[in-house]
Amino acid sequence: MYGLLYCIRVLLKDKIANQPASASFMENSTEELIQLCLDAASVVSPVVCNTSPEGYLPVDDDKGASVSLECLVFKNSADDVSDVDEGSYSVTVTPQMVLVCCWVTMKEVSLLLGQLTQMSKGQSSQLLDSPQMTKIGRFFMDLLMQARHRGAFELSYNGFEQLCNQLWRNSDKVLNSLPRQWLQVLLSEISSDSENSQLCATRRSAGIPFAFQAILNGEPPLQSERQHFKAVMEKLLTLAKGDGVTGPTFTPQVHALNVLCALYRDSKLGEDVFPFIADGVKVAILGFDSQKWSVRNSCMMLLNALVTRIFGVKRSKDEHSKKNQMSGREFFSRFPSLHGFLLDHLKIVTKQMNNLQPSQFAILLILSRLYSSTFDGVDSNQSSADFIPYIRECCKSNVWKTRTIAARALASLTPTNKLVSMVTELINSLPTSPSLITISQNTIHGILLQVCYPVLTQISYQTK
Repeated sequence: MYGLLYCIRVLLKDKIANQPASASFMENSTEELIQLCLDAASVVSPVVCNTSPEGYLPVDDDKGASVSLECLVFKNSADDVSDVDEGSYSVTVTPQMVLVCCWVTMKEVSLLLGQLTQMSKGQSSQLLDSPQMTKIGRFFMDLLMQARHRGAFELSYNGFEQLCNQLWRNSDKVLNSLPRQWLQVLLSEISSDSENSQLCATRRSAGIPFAFQAILNGEPPLQSERQHFKAVMEKLLTLAKGDGVTGPTFTPQVHALNVLCALYRDSKLGEDVFPFIADGVKVAILGFDSQKWSVRNSCMMLLNALVTRIFGVKRSKDEHSKKNQMSGREFFSRFPSLHGFLLDHLKIVTKQMNNLQPSQFAILLILSRLYSSTFDGVDSNQSSADFIPYIRECCKSNVWKTRTIAARALASLTPTNKLVSMVTELINSLPTSPSLITISQNTIHGILLQVCYPVLTQISYQTK
């Protein structure tokens, strides 16, 4: 089935490429082609929209569907399955075969519909009329909200983005308003904690982030300074904080975090998301203290996306190499509100060292990617040195990983001219004999790490 759709798509593409002004030949068959795509999608949607598409076989629900399923999968193997002798023709349809057939078919449907919307671009009279554009948009919205298989909604995103680019710039007021209406539908759906919701609470919210990306990427940059993008980001940040979330599942908060993660990762939105990075970091760190594992998991992925957005992709295998870091002065000049937030939160978690503090590691992870600068704190009162006393307290943590990341952060943030005195002080604080040990073994290990990492850091700088 998907082979035929692919052939139609390639033929249309070649026809328009060779005769760009001859889209009129499609006018009589456009509606039929759109309906063909929707019919094909309706056949495969029970598989790609199933809660577990990887192991789903439609014959499990319908015992009479086995013959038609074999005809669908093995269409190229025999002209007519009924003409083959039952004794000589035996096939076994596996869930993997069905899944591949279904999601590739959905891919071709999406790409073909997206291509049809692009064919109307630049024509004196549009190839697709308003009801047809609306029908295609409704199909993409339903698919992205219901699909569970990643291949299906990832490739549907391409076709939906093409449609949204067309609609945002359309002179027809009805068509131009569709992206705004879809944004409201998406925000309303993720805000709902109803048990009857069609959205996928697992699989990183499945196609929901892709739907937001497709619509927001198409918004013209000069359209009131992208007011719809800003409004969506503010609403998502509010939901991600858990404000107004009263349900037992915290599903709206998880959806908002997953959508934010996708938007921060999107390279096309790099400049647009910059004003919201500081708020995103606050949401991620506060979410680490949630009692719900799904919220903490989504916050972890959000923090990873934000770290990549702030510091860029790795330029060296060593994560703590100076090539992958940023000076504290530059960081806090870009995001001034984070200085007070990180410092206050670090003070709080330092006082509760006896209990596991997930947000403590997140803060130390960010601080470990900063390094001291000669002009740190010269032109502002936001100095990286303010964190050092509390980082040293974190080196006494009962958690080994926390002590390690705290020691790395301390090595990066301590000014070079103070390293010798700090290392000397730390060595002198170590007990000189077993009988004089008055501190815990965790504290001794933390002191040794504080001595080790600054020395190793300076050696690596001098050898390069």
